[in-house]
Amino acid sequence: MQSDKKELVSHPLAKKVLDNHSPLIFKREDVIKRGKVRSDEKNELRECEWYHYDVFMNLLAIISGVGRLEKSQIFIRTFPLPRSYEKKGINQHTWIEYHYSHYVITLVSLFDIALRLTNSVFSIGNRERDCKPDLIMKNFWVKQTPVEQALADFDKLIQPHKDGRNLYVHRGKVLDIASVMKSDYLDRLKDLSSIQMLGFSEPFIGRENIDSEYKGHVKKICEKLQEERGNINDVIWRLFDTILPIYDEKSTALDEKRLRILKKEYERRMRQKK
Repeated sequence: MQSDKKELVSHPLAKKVLDNHSPLIFKREDVIKRGKVRSDEKNELRECEWYHYDVFMNLLAIISGVGRLEKSQIFIRTFPLPRSYEKKGINQHTWIEYHYSHYVITLVSLFDIALRLTNSVFSIGNRERDCKPDLIMKNFWVKQTPVEQALADFDKLIQPHKDGRNLYVHRGKVLDIASVMKSDYLDRLKDLSSIQMLGFSEPFIGRENIDSEYKGHVKKICEKLQEERGNINDVIWRLFDTILPIYDEKSTALDEKRLRILKKEYERRMRQKK
């Protein structure tokens, strides 16, 4: 698919949103220079500008989140200075599970951000905390478009991770990478690493042997994450495809409304001069 080879930032939706938001960036700089960023900035932005700003921020959040997934995979693949970290109580297994937990939290949050992006693009008007799947996906306007199915596909993809994410966030239970990979041997490596941390590794297995064993398992973990990230990229790309026509329609209507207002204001001022 196209999305396998292209970054999300290259999608036509991302390009249009950035183009429409760019003038606001320069306007914001002007507002900051005049010292009004904490007071009157909202009053200085037109309706269309706030629309572009809101969509831009949610789009940026999704693209940034996808980038963090990649960074989590990089961290899992690379365990620098193992002996130094072991002195601080961090072995490779702890390192892997910590970054995998961050990966899962980010992954699940992407769907929540996608709901907020949909809320913004369609101008539904829900508060962030009210951007729930049933309220967004079953919205009268959303369910008449392919966006509903794109969100359903997204939801289906992250469903297997929701329980793990909830256990970590709400109960403080670190995700067990051995269970995720369905590997009894990886579970045994965890025990051996713990023994190693206590300084009793020599009678059982050498540190270099444990390090070597982890390399093969890390490779399998990263291959699994790589495939999953590709699927995530695909489903987000398709979501962007379905949202683009709605964004075009809404942004065009708001820009035309702005021009009508400016025209009326210009005509009013001209009449005053006569």
